[in-house]
Amino acid sequence: MNRPYRALALVAVGALVGTLTACTSDAKPVNGHAGPAAVTVAPAARFPATVETFYGDITIRKQPERVVALGYGDADALLALGTTPVAMKGWPQFGNRGSGPWMNEHLDSTPQLIPSQQMNADDDESRLVAQLNPDLIIDTDLDRDPERYKSLAKIAPVIGAPKGLGEFGSPDLEEQTMLVARAMGVPRQGQELLDDLKTRTVSVAREHPEFDGRTISLAQKIETSWFAYVSTVERMQFFIDLGFRVNPALAGEANKTKLEDVSDVRLTPKNFTALDADLVVVDATYSDSPEAVPRNGDGTVTRSGVGAVTGSKRFAALPATRDGRSLVLPADPELPYWPALDRPSVLSANWLLDTVVPEISRRIG
Repeated sequence: MNRPYRALALVAVGALVGTLTACTSDAKPVNGHAGPAAVTVAPAARFPATVETFYGDITIRKQPERVVALGYGDADALLALGTTPVAMKGWPQFGNRGSGPWMNEHLDSTPQLIPSQQMNADDDESRLVAQLNPDLIIDTDLDRDPERYKSLAKIAPVIGAPKGLGEFGSPDLEEQTMLVARAMGVPRQGQELLDDLKTRTVSVAREHPEFDGRTISLAQKIETSWFAYVSTVERMQFFIDLGFRVNPALAGEANKTKLEDVSDVRLTPKNFTALDADLVVVDATYSDSPEAVPRNGDGTVTRSGVGAVTGSKRFAALPATRDGRSLVLPADPELPYWPALDRPSVLSANWLLDTVVPEISRRIG
């Protein structure tokens, strides 16, 4: 559904682990119906609109009224711009819903769900999309498979990955937002969303001078292995923008590899203490071994994995952990902190400011 663009209305949603219960979407699986009804035109939209993509320039002649969002984060960009898609792909990271709890207040109808490959590899994606009778398909995460693109393009214009991105890359927050905004004829509003997010991030950083110059270690426990990030990858950038700096001890470990462009280092018993910093953040999404994690029929985990991190003697021995300066992100599709850090959107980035910043402040304030 389209509606006039509005500024993001954001509210604090509670504590980080254990007490926050995120609302779930009522999105329904595709069942052969055409989906939500067509919608009114947003007055600010201007057409025709031409968008540069990996597969060439795509011209959209008139206001799209039935938009299908297939790419990771594409639904978020549409919702932030005032359009509810008629359908969106479900993602295991969000409990096989189309996005995280940040989308709920922006929905003005119930999108149908298109199963991701992980949910049902036997479904014919193009057939499901065609049932929805879309006039625009947005898949900024398009995997650059020419056959898949051709199949979707027979249904409706496809806004795929941005021009020049490369064969395997994914668009960042800015690229994705502007691709979708141009496709919807509202590039000015897209830029406003990005400017507002930057302004708010700067404001939050100023409200928390205790963050400035403090060191951070961002790590993942994947089954029995530990990894820590040492570069300004997207998931680290959130903390850097708040004033933190990458733990130099981890950078030193990366230098020992004598490799260029090292984004993470593996932690071993010998170098584990390098993880200690003013703030230590650990993702627990993949911390349990597959055999130890009860799973639903669709493959989603049914427990948080936090215990596999906090139960580590080495982690417990870190000064940051002993002093209460560590933060463990649960493997919970209702609280998808790691997906929001890993591939942020304008909606999820604002949600992180609402939910994570207070927890950080409590630990190092």
